[in-house]
Amino acid sequence: MADIKFVYFDHVGTLVYIKKDLLTIINEVLKEFNYHFSFLEVKRAYDAAEDYWERKYLNSRNKWNKDIAYDYYSFLFYELGIEENVDEMIEILYNEWHKRSGASLYPDAIPCLNYLVMKEKNLGIITQSILSEEDFRKERLRKEGIEHYFSVVITTASIGYEKPDIRLYKKAIEMASCKPDEIMIIGDNYDLDIRVPLSLGMKAVLLDRKGESKYDCPKINSLIEIDKFIK
Repeated sequence: MADIKFVYFDHVGTLVYIKKDLLTIINEVLKEFNYHFSFLEVKRAYDAAEDYWERKYLNSRNKWNKDIAYDYYSFLFYELGIEENVDEMIEILYNEWHKRSGASLYPDAIPCLNYLVMKEKNLGIITQSILSEEDFRKERLRKEGIEHYFSVVITTASIGYEKPDIRLYKKAIEMASCKPDEIMIIGDNYDLDIRVPLSLGMKAVLLDRKGESKYDCPKINSLIEIDKFIK
C-alpha cells in the first residue's frame, strides 16, 4: 500500500456544522426590521430568488460575490413587496451570514488536523460552494481559524464542476501533485465524497458520525479515528 502524502477534507458535515440555514437567517433579519411574514411567504420568495439566481448565474464564472448577493437579495425582497431598508438588510445578510449561521468546527476537527500535520501530511479542502477559492478562504476557513492548515482549496465554483463529477476529482489529483493512491479523501457523504475517488484509485474514508451507514467502504465515526488509516 502506498504511503498517504495528501489528505483532502470535505467542509460542511465533516469539519464544520451549521446551526441555521439561510432561510432561517432571512426570516430572522426580516423580523429585526419589523417585517412579519409567514414562513411560507418567505419560503416562496426564497425559492423564486433561487430560481432567479440559477437562471442568471449558475453557468457564469462568478457565482457569488457582493454584487451578485445584492442582486439576489434585492429580487427576494421585491418578491415580498419590500422597498424600504433593503440595503441595510442586504449588508447584514452578506456580512453576517457566517456568524448568524452558527458555523462551528466539530470538536474533533482541530485534533485531527494537528495529528496529520504532525505526520507531515499535506492537506486540502474539496467543497461544494458557490464561492471562489479566495472568497472561501476569506469568508469560511479564515473565520473558522483553520485556513493555515490547507495548501490546496478546491471549490466547485472555482473548478467549474460539481460533486461528484469525475473531472472535479481528477483536478484534485492534479493539484495535489501526487499519485491517486497517495491521496486520501475524508467526507460524510458516500455518493458525493467517496464513490468517485475510490473509482479513481484514491483512498477514501467515510465519516459516519452516527454509525448508521451501510456502505461497504472504509469508515470512521470520528475524525480522531483517522489514526486507524494513517499511522
